[in-house]
Amino acid sequence: MLVSIPMIIIKASSINEAVRSCFHKLYQEKIRPFDQDLYRESPLLLQICWQKTHVLHVSILNNQFQFDKNYKIISDSDRTINKVISHYQTKLLDSNKLNLLIRAMKNKPSSRRLVLDIWQNENDINSMDEVPCVIYFWFRIVSNALEMHTHMRANDGFKKFWLNLEIFSAIHDHVARTIDKQVGQYLHIVDSFHFYSKNKKEIGTLIKIL
Repeated sequence: MLVSIPMIIIKASSINEAVRSCFHKLYQEKIRPFDQDLYRESPLLLQICWQKTHVLHVSILNNQFQFDKNYKIISDSDRTINKVISHYQTKLLDSNKLNLLIRAMKNKPSSRRLVLDIWQNENDINSMDEVPCVIYFWFRIVSNALEMHTHMRANDGFKKFWLNLEIFSAIHDHVARTIDKQVGQYLHIVDSFHFYSKNKKEIGTLIKIL
């Protein structure tokens, strides 16, 4: 008998609510992952319909990501935080990809081609190095508000999920302000939302206080 992994579907109004709900839902999953390195695994569909006022702890200023280091998020180390921010700085800002997308958006706001692709199949599929978890970002203006969708092949629910949401929200906010639009809904789609077995002890402690 085939066993399908149920999808986690969450609707939230803030990053904190999204993290708390997704973390608990994934922890409750009981189907053993096929990958022995994983403790829990499920596809994820997260929708964030922002509160009118929401605080961002990562921002983009002068084409650089700025992180509020006084704000504590779930991760295993400052090294992970700095590494992830550096990754998106290189992929999106230093490469000028984000600015090119904004220019295209201004030229044709109704386009369905407003895609920032991160995954490069010819380079990444057989690479022995660490490869991007994000496949692409997709943008669309709806009712004078900018929607943003992120599609990830994988997302570490313990080490990187909260930080990813902060970074992606900073991108969303930056693009919306640059084109003078409101921030619309955010969709976060993950094929493999997971916890690693090596983090089982920390996850068990965190679930009690999150």
